Amino acid sequence: FIFLKSDYKIHKVDFTDILFAENQKDYIKIHRKGKKPLMVLMPLKELEAQLPPANFIKVHRSFIVNLVHIESIEKWRIAIGQEKIPVSDAYKEILLKALNL
Repeated sequence: FIFLKSDYKIHKVDFTDILFAENQKDYIKIHRKGKKPLMVLMPLKELEAQLPPANFIKVHRSFIVNLVHIESIEKWRIAIGQEKIPVSDAYKEILLKALNL
């Protein structure tokens, strides 16, 4: 788990609940399973350093996804629930390696 500060509270978030994280200027929007997203004031690079590298991978300069929650990949877009997350050219090889393809 990780502790994240949002809405004047400190939230305990299990790694397994994190679907993906999306960079939005100075904030990160952390999408969670079955809960509303958290808006956290921190750089994406800092969050990436705190997440376990075995489960989380950066697929775009603005997105980190939890490999456990990937449902499909079509035309270099990752489907997690109703969301479609782009995979940039710079991260395609890293993603394929993480998926053992």
